[in-house]
Amino acid sequence: AACQPRGTMKAPLLLLATIAALAIAPASHATPAPRFTVALTGRSMLPLIVTPCVVTIERCSFDAIRKGDVLLFRRRAELGTNTAHKAFKQMPGGNWWTKGTGNRFPDDELVTPDNFLGRLVLSKVKTLHE
Repeated sequence: AACQPRGTMKAPLLLLATIAALAIAPASHATPAPRFTVALTGRSMLPLIVTPCVVTIERCSFDAIRKGDVLLFRRRAELGTNTAHKAFKQMPGGNWWTKGTGNRFPDDELVTPDNFLGRLVLSKVKTLHE
């Protein structure tokens, strides 16, 4: 599932995302908030995640990732794109292969400490149709 750029969101989602971001936005000198929300689009995580939806992302250490976690990461191949897919195989050295539950093949790049943004808190998934 891809993160919807905020500039292209519809007004109700923009309002929701803005309110959520303001509620958890840290002061410039503070540690980044442990949780934040993002809007997801796409079909790669069906049936686990039905989009469009807003999900809560938990910041955690890279070492805390476990097989089956849904990771949010920055794609190098597609600049400006973030992706949320399941971690399915850890490589020697600790990096992870990921795959969308609705995709036939794994992603073409590894999740590393440099492109890892956090993991989804699935109990907080809310579709925009609710």
